Amino acid sequence: MQKDRELGRPLELDAIAGPIVRGGRRHGVPTPHTSILQSSLG
Repeated sequence: MQKDRELGRPLELDAIAGPIVRGGRRHGVPTPHTSILQSSLG
């Protein structure tokens, strides 16, 4: 992702962090670190 960011390319952020955050919501499991990471990079 660092190289993509440096080259102005879209990040694979949703493909990496999205399933974790969505799965956590679906099962009632908090994912605060992943959510913070996703929002700060997105």
